[in-house]
Parts: sequence; C-alpha cells; structure tokens
Amino acid sequence: MKFLKLFIKENLTSVIIITILLLGIVVSGTIFVSKLRLKDEAQKRIESQLRLFNIFKRKKENAPTTSWIKYLKQKSDKLEYINKVMLSELDTPAARLPKDVKEPLKFKEEIFKTQDKMKEKAASAGLKIAKEAQALGFEEYERKIPAKEEVINLTKELQIIEELVILMFNSGVDILERVEFLDCIDRAVGDEKPFSYRIFPIRLKITLSIKDLAKFLHNISESDYIFLVNTLNIDTLNEKESQLQAELEISAVVFLTQKAKEDI
Repeated sequence: MKFLKLFIKENLTSVIIITILLLGIVVSGTIFVSKLRLKDEAQKRIESQLRLFNIFKRKKENAPTTSWIKYLKQKSDKLEYINKVMLSELDTPAARLPKDVKEPLKFKEEIFKTQDKMKEKAASAGLKIAKEAQALGFEEYERKIPAKEEVINLTKELQIIEELVILMFNSGVDILERVEFLDCIDRAVGDEKPFSYRIFPIRLKITLSIKDLAKFLHNISESDYIFLVNTLNIDTLNEKESQLQAELEISAVVFLTQKAKEDI
C-alpha cells in the first residue's frame, strides 16, 4: 500500500493525464458511435424480419399464424420508430451541411471576417492564437479563390473551427498553436436504405492546464456539433503548473441522408 501511494505521488501528473485521455476519448466518442451502432443494428433486424417474411411467402406450409405476423409487424414498426426518433435527436443544423452557400469570392471575404471575429473574441477571453494558427486552417484560401464546388465543404469547415475556438476560450485554453483540416470522408451504414454521413477531420495543437483539458473535452461532448476525438497526444510543459501541450485529431460528423424528423 505504501509503495502504491508513493508511486501515485511521484507520478501524479502522468496518472492524471492518462485518466483524462481515457475519459476524453470515451466521453466524446461514445454518444455518436453507440447511437449509430443502435441504428445499424435496428435496421439489420428489420431487414432480417423482411427476409423471413419472403421465406414464408415461398413456403406457405411454414408460414406463421396471423397473430404471429401481427406481433412481428408491431416489433418492426417499433424498431423503425426508435431509429427515426434517435436520428431526429442528433439531427440539428450543426449536423447538416449549410443551406445558404456564398459565391467563391464572397466566401473568401467570409473567411477573413470570421478570422478577425474569432481573433477579437479570443483576445477578450484570454485565448492566444499563435501566428501559425491565425488563418484557422484556411491558409490556402487566403491566397486563392476556392472553386465553386469546394465552397459547401469549406463553409462547414469554417463553422466547425468557429465552434471549436468558442469551446476553447470557454474552457480556458491558453494558446491555439496549430489548425489543420484533413480530407473529408463519406461513410454509410445499412444495406437496403443506407444512412450516409460525412466526416470532417481536423488536427489541433493547444496549450492548457490539465483541468482545462478535461473541461475542453467535456465541452466538446456537450456541443450541438457531433464531435469525435480520434487521437489525443499530450506533452508536459511545466509539471509544477500542470501545463500541457495537447495534439488532437477531432472529427465533426455531418448527416447527408434526408432529415429523419420529416419521417416521424
């Protein structure tokens, strides 16, 4: 017991960091992943029920009774309804591509306006944005006008980084050191009626305290945006002051399928 107490005392910072890492990944990933898994499992159950009906249709002697068919239909309807309700809870404007998309030149102006607005808000909240991060991940488009087909995804990325910067200064992050957007990825779950969504990955490098890292991970999980923390790497800068440098890869998930709320 004395050895354990001594070990924890001597390695307190490492123990806290590992705990935060585990909690952050679990909290931010569990909500969305579990709900998508439930949706996928429910859809597979429904498809299984339909295959069973087709078997009975071909082999009438093995067909179930009327009451059994009624029971299966009720179960199928219930699962379908649960799917729709679940998706409607996640389906907010933050989890959708933008409806109003500007022309490329107007969007470039919007980039500069958002950068200035975020710098001003961050400064008033005590968040320093390093020189390397001042473009907020849009360095390329400070020098050129985006293609028309790029604007819809770029508009969503601008909304995503704006939300993340707000979460940073609400969490007490000290310095935003780097922002990098990665290529979007389209995914789908289900077979007959696949549910499709787009992943917007982003890499961040930030400096903050252990306590504020926990707060930032919590705020990410509470956001209207569906954020998943894919990776989290931590270096200790000042053990006495519990200062950390954290590198995160975060994905924002955006629905592409028709709105679930319209079907309920």
